[in-house]
Amino acid sequence: MSSDLPPASAAAPADSPAPADRLLLPVRRGEFTRYSDLRGRQAFSNEFAEGTAFEEGLAGVRVGEEWGFIDQQGLWAVPPQFDDVQPFSEGLAVVARGGESALIDRQGRVQLPWHRGWLRPPREGLVAASLAGQWGFVDYSGQWQIAATYYDAWSFSQGLARVQLQEEMTFLDRHGRLLTGRWGDAWDFADGLAPVRTGLRWGFVDRGGRLVLPALWKDARPFSEGLAAVQGDSGWGFVDTTGKVVIAPQFEQADGFSEGLAQVRRNGEIAFVDRLGRVVLRLAVDRAGAVRAGVLEVWVAENNGWLDRQGHWLIDPGQDLLAPQ
Repeated sequence: MSSDLPPASAAAPADSPAPADRLLLPVRRGEFTRYSDLRGRQAFSNEFAEGTAFEEGLAGVRVGEEWGFIDQQGLWAVPPQFDDVQPFSEGLAVVARGGESALIDRQGRVQLPWHRGWLRPPREGLVAASLAGQWGFVDYSGQWQIAATYYDAWSFSQGLARVQLQEEMTFLDRHGRLLTGRWGDAWDFADGLAPVRTGLRWGFVDRGGRLVLPALWKDARPFSEGLAAVQGDSGWGFVDTTGKVVIAPQFEQADGFSEGLAQVRRNGEIAFVDRLGRVVLRLAVDRAGAVRAGVLEVWVAENNGWLDRQGHWLIDPGQDLLAPQ
């Protein structure tokens, strides 16, 4: 590992904001992750055993066996000390150490005390937390707001959170009140609707738990940008919030829309389609992520690369980074 790694004492100023116009990308080469600008130039000399994308101006990185967070200058915002970390959300991040979890702020201060159990990412002021094998919700100070009585629980979305009953799923609000519906499976709310499985088919319920889009589909995913991926007998396609089929089922796989494009797979090929179903990108890669901030990550074998939304290479998976300036 590079000897240029900043010492733990080289921490970022407590209130230093990340430059809004500086997009840094994690680039994996061999055993190390480095960070690059959009021109393929290494942003700083440090290299890490692992590294995540920047979220809210900070990226999780691993040095040896410990994780911490760096800022966009490559300085330690939170020195490495954790067994695992999750990305920042609402100014907080879930971290784990020694079988316990906690929430920290951007300066590494513990906001939700160490908790012997698991935590989901913080959303809408509450955190799904496990206690003795059951799940409930705590606020950001660690006070239980909804008792741990569920088999599983997920983060809030649009004021409702999924919870697992013994054999079924339902949703609850911030006061712990359950919707009356019970379903075999479910995904989170988006655009005011949530996919649920009734019997062997999927439909969509509104925030009152009413089935407003009939259970017609073999599978379904949450709405994103007004469209939801659904699986029919001919493959995956997309419907709008009225249930109208906008892109006919035809794909082997389909992900949600992000910045106007959705990843699909047909005949084993990864492609991206626009909201009319037109293929705008075809990619000869092993896997790809969603478009975010105008760029998308792709992988070829163990190396990743980055493209713009027009399909132009920013960082080719076979390209070495330019030395930092």
